[in-house]
Amino acid sequence: MNKNIPYILVAVALMAATGCKKDSTAPPSNPSTSETAVDATVRMSFSLLDGTGQFQLGNTVLHDSLGHSVKLDQARFFISGAHAMDDDGNVLAHYEGVYLLVDAALPQNDYLLGQIHASHIHEFHFDLGVEDPANSALPANSPPPLNDTSMFFMDNPMMGHKFLVVSGMADTGSGSFDTPVNYMCGMSMLLTEAHAHVHHDLTEGEVYTAAIAVNLHGLFNGIDLATDNMPMMDAPASMRMMQNLSAGIDGE
Repeated sequence: MNKNIPYILVAVALMAATGCKKDSTAPPSNPSTSETAVDATVRMSFSLLDGTGQFQLGNTVLHDSLGHSVKLDQARFFISGAHAMDDDGNVLAHYEGVYLLVDAALPQNDYLLGQIHASHIHEFHFDLGVEDPANSALPANSPPPLNDTSMFFMDNPMMGHKFLVVSGMADTGSGSFDTPVNYMCGMSMLLTEAHAHVHHDLTEGEVYTAAIAVNLHGLFNGIDLATDNMPMMDAPASMRMMQNLSAGIDGE
């Protein structure tokens, strides 16, 4: 018998053990914070822009599809049905009962959404407007900001809330801003989806404010203010403006 056989067997066993250890993957001793769900508070802050510059009522000059100039004295819109989403498109948190009224006349538009238990927020999905049945509820029976009567069709309550209100004066060829512009977009068919990417890793106990950019530069794209300066609430021009507003919100 070969006396070296026991030594050979021991060597093989040691090599096998070493190989197993080399191939195994030990869990990280310090897992990344981004992989650990935490409890946090979420807010949303909206910045109204004209391209890369700040939008200012009465000062910023926008243009329609034919190059007509327009200055606005009012720009307000509702946001509802917000959801926080992860990288795989899963819903992390629901905020259906939260309604926001973004107003260009305010020095800031910073609002509370609510709580979240997650590690990372990829994006937010939400609606521009007010969904049913909240849309048909009278302001007197609604919580803020849905109790704002100026954002409700008070002369015809069946129409519900005004999703987007835009007003001002346009120059449609006269050389002066003398054409009134008044958009009051509403009714359920104009409820418009929007989304905003944030890519934020949450930390325990954080109060995270998602910065949402709203670019109004293309608000009048596809619209001729010489003919559609005061359309009906659900007219094609009103629907186009809702789509333009969605396209101008920070998203891909």
